[in-house]
Amino acid sequence: MDLKDTAVRPPEKRSVFLWYSLLFFAAAGLIFLPFALTGKGFVYKVDGASQYIVYLRYMGTWLRNWFRDILHGNFVPVMYDFSIGMGDDINAIIRFHPLDFLAVFVPERYTEYLYDVILLIRYYLSGLSFCAFALYWDRSRRSAPDVLPYRIRTVNVLSGSLIYVFGGYMLQRVMNHPTYASPFIVLPLLLLAAEYVFEGSGFLLFPLMCALGFISNYYFMYICSIALFVYVLLRLPSFLRAQSGGKIRAFFCLAGRMASLYLLGLGLSLVTLLPTILRYLDSYRTSQSSTRQNLLFYTDPRRYAAWLINLIAPFVSSGNGTNLNFAVTVFPVLILLFFACRKLRVMKRLLLAELICLLVPAGGYVMAGFNNENNRWMFLIALTLGMAVVFLADAFAQMSRRTGILLAVSCLVYVAAAGAAALSMGKKQFYIIAAAELTACTAFLLFLRYRKAAVRTMRVAVLACTFVSVTVNGAATYLPSQGNMVARCTGFGKAYQRYRRNAARVLGGIEDDSFWRADLAGMKNGRENAGIYFGYNGVSMYNSILHTGLIETMLAEDNIGLDAITHMQDLDGRFVSEALAGVKYYVSRGEGIRPWGFSEDPQLGTKRIRVYVNDNALPMGVSCGAVISRSDYEALDPVRRELVKLHAMVVEDADLEQAGSFARVTDAPEKILTADAPLPEGEKNITRTDTGYRVKKRRASLSFSYEKKQGYVCMLRLEGLTADRKETKISVLSGQMQKDINLRSADQTYTLGREDYLIDLMAQSEGTAGDRSGEVTVRFRDKGTYDLASASFLYIPVTEAEDDLAALGEYAMTDTVQTRNGMTGTLRLPEDRWVMFQIPWQAGWTLYVDGETVPLRRTDISYMGAPVTAGDHEIRLVYMTPGLKAGALASAVCLVLWIFLAVLTLRRRSGKKRLRKENALM
Repeated sequence: MDLKDTAVRPPEKRSVFLWYSLLFFAAAGLIFLPFALTGKGFVYKVDGASQYIVYLRYMGTWLRNWFRDILHGNFVPVMYDFSIGMGDDINAIIRFHPLDFLAVFVPERYTEYLYDVILLIRYYLSGLSFCAFALYWDRSRRSAPDVLPYRIRTVNVLSGSLIYVFGGYMLQRVMNHPTYASPFIVLPLLLLAAEYVFEGSGFLLFPLMCALGFISNYYFMYICSIALFVYVLLRLPSFLRAQSGGKIRAFFCLAGRMASLYLLGLGLSLVTLLPTILRYLDSYRTSQSSTRQNLLFYTDPRRYAAWLINLIAPFVSSGNGTNLNFAVTVFPVLILLFFACRKLRVMKRLLLAELICLLVPAGGYVMAGFNNENNRWMFLIALTLGMAVVFLADAFAQMSRRTGILLAVSCLVYVAAAGAAALSMGKKQFYIIAAAELTACTAFLLFLRYRKAAVRTMRVAVLACTFVSVTVNGAATYLPSQGNMVARCTGFGKAYQRYRRNAARVLGGIEDDSFWRADLAGMKNGRENAGIYFGYNGVSMYNSILHTGLIETMLAEDNIGLDAITHMQDLDGRFVSEALAGVKYYVSRGEGIRPWGFSEDPQLGTKRIRVYVNDNALPMGVSCGAVISRSDYEALDPVRRELVKLHAMVVEDADLEQAGSFARVTDAPEKILTADAPLPEGEKNITRTDTGYRVKKRRASLSFSYEKKQGYVCMLRLEGLTADRKETKISVLSGQMQKDINLRSADQTYTLGREDYLIDLMAQSEGTAGDRSGEVTVRFRDKGTYDLASASFLYIPVTEAEDDLAALGEYAMTDTVQTRNGMTGTLRLPEDRWVMFQIPWQAGWTLYVDGETVPLRRTDISYMGAPVTAGDHEIRLVYMTPGLKAGALASAVCLVLWIFLAVLTLRRRSGKKRLRKENALM
């Protein structure tokens, strides 16, 4: 049986999309019924509510504003927004998936409903794409009509589409990350376009599908490109056998066409792709890697059996993004494919290659872009299994007695394996469901074969089994009594409530014309993007790519405000970091939770929310007459690295030549006091070990006492803190203050690779004459073994800090005005000084001093600055998205080439039609 050669009757081909639509909405209605019964929407509480819906809302507003500007003659869009984290390119949050452009038509208050509709459309279009690919194969019967014993039928295409659309990856991953659906739409159409190139019937679709893939999501298009390459290699022998002329020439012609059309599609997408790639290459992601495990073998042997057991078991993951959970019919189809089918060699090779990628960690590592082992490529398996059902569903009607026995035995083996898994791995109800489904399906199909049911009856039976299975799996995934994934979603129409209840809402009432930022205590649990929602200049951000400089600074200074490579929560209330970042307002829900140097403003807060104003707030564009090299900075301990910034600007070693006239600093003058915190021998439910502690109960805790010192800020230092879990949390409590630290193992996807933490104890350390002692509690969320090398208290003097901060802001930029894509102001310097602009270091910015371009330098690791000579200067900062102009030009050129190709193709087709008519008349 050859994957290529089969056929579809024209009437069935015309009706399959209608039948698919009816079947899809019937299945979707049953699968998503738990959402309606529980009053839930599709917005996940974590990524959906914290990222996607906020970005979709922002995109609608951004597009409407841009169109309004175009009508007024301003064609340059807003490219930079200070409300995105600490300021970022809008490319950081704008998703260019074509469906997201629907946000332009929907007011902000209805974005959540649009989100739900778009998610359903993504599911629906994935099935349509699959149907289009499956229906293509009627073409090949012209060359070899006797190769396939079964012809493609509408019913089988419908069965395959249900398997493709409603697998575990779609039900779980796509529900959490809507963009994960993009390859489900793109991949079948990309392969269909490749088939058109193979047969020479059309070259226009292929570059368009390549462009759509890159625009929708470059990460998944990377995976699709690998799949396309493998697919072409496997299809190549069949293509060459069909060539009547020279095979070598045909091979090079095909390779040239494929490569040129792929590059044309790549070029069409460069207007969005090039800025995105440049941003990624400039990010911390390129140097971060969580992979320390063996790439040849899994340390957990259960993963080798999990893929088979979880292949048809609902809800259960097989490890690190491996969500299979397909309809039960894929199991008997695989038995037929590998043990009873002599054809379909391409499909067998594809499945074997995919199995190797599942069983060898290196497969997930390569698919994840050589960053960490992650199996987000499950859509490839979904497509292959869906097509296997399309081609082999009719084979059940003609399977031999031997094949039937093999199928029954395979069913029994799986039931035994599922039973063992239920006893050893927990979540037994899902394995019981899978075993019951497979037993019922196998018995039903064998009974029909025993009764010699017609082929049409058998294919309807396969469809019925598939439909029932996907609905049962969906119910097992979402129902509160089963997987209960509806609990992870927000109430219908209530996705924005977490923002409206957020303490950040008080910032909208601040009337302040200066440039300022606000930091919020405990900005976590998916609320990090509150600044984008409310439109204020904040600090926190939750995004797949954060600024490299900010990450490096937070790690170098052991600041716990950076929770993960994707989570910037706050600056931990550390007064130097807060001031240098331009933070003027600090918001918390506790009276005693405030950084040193901040005073409460009761007019700005509410009964429960406190707003504190920085008494030492620094304006934009501070300056200093001294510098410290990056290497000298890194030679200091984490606390002194932060303090030295009060006295000098940190400049890269390569930029020291530009700082020739500035004083050189190598250390901070502050005298830091240190007090060891002897590790307790153990407390209730905690036992001391040679390397740390063994925690026997959740929420068990340790306590440390310390002395408060007037005129000092106290910090708790924990060194060598790790856990035996992949991810867990500890909380540090002191008075009303609670700060959480996420401990991530070395192989956790979003690890920071850190083991040392500095926690600012904030106002509790200031002390009074009658209160000179304090207590800190370290609470462990989970049971387990924790390593802790040492603990100590550090006392940072603040007596001269106000003068040091005032000196930084004495000669700063004045008359600061935020422009459309930049900033203007005035500088008055009595001497040559190094000026730092509190804008995260990022390519794309240009500094003009009195109209002359001055190269920007990385300053204080996180920000950007430049040496400026003495005198009065007009300052202008302008931002242009890196790669946007070049990408737009390349896309325009490629669009012209594609149009030329389209015109040439249409003329050739028109000429052929005219020639056929003339021949017919003759």
